[in-house]
Amino acid sequence: MTNLGVQPNQYLDKDKLLTTIPEFTVRPEDLGTTDSYHEDKILARYLSLDKQGQVLVYKAALQLAIIGYGNKNYGFVRVDEKNIMNLVDLFNKYHIKYLEKINSKYDDSDLSARRLLRLFRYQIQKFIIENRRPSYLWLKYADKVNPEYASICFPGGEHLVDNKDQAEFMLQTYGKLDQTLGSKFRDRLKRVFIARQILSPEYFIDKQY
Repeated sequence: MTNLGVQPNQYLDKDKLLTTIPEFTVRPEDLGTTDSYHEDKILARYLSLDKQGQVLVYKAALQLAIIGYGNKNYGFVRVDEKNIMNLVDLFNKYHIKYLEKINSKYDDSDLSARRLLRLFRYQIQKFIIENRRPSYLWLKYADKVNPEYASICFPGGEHLVDNKDQAEFMLQTYGKLDQTLGSKFRDRLKRVFIARQILSPEYFIDKQY
């Protein structure tokens, strides 16, 4: 009769593995990552634009975060009192990526619509507070029990979150958005909060995201 169970010594114990395998010094920076977001390089790329370009790209980030976008409609910003510029034209002029697929690979210094939201996260937060102008995400989808959370409730605001309560609020808010639009933004937030050690992988066990 064939024994389909665990064979003797199929798995070695902890002490055996720890004492037999040589111990090497490995630094965290020795590990590779597929995240090509390099904020120093992205900031340098932004600062390399001419003055008008910097102002318009700054306005574009606020437009995306506060007014929002969807169905390939990004809206516009004002260049001056008489002229406006569609964000698609702005993106094309300043080589900002905006129609790439979710898993598209970017160079370290590439500018994209999503990267702008992350890069300008503190400026967006300051704009919301100083102008008392919450984002569409807050107005349409948030549970407004804690008004202070309006200052982190915008696309890119997940990178300002620094505690579990804020993380749960953002997950709940994006949950309502995902339910409405059939999107999966909460999956990305999950990865962000785990990577930033705001929430552990175990937190998400038995949850629907």
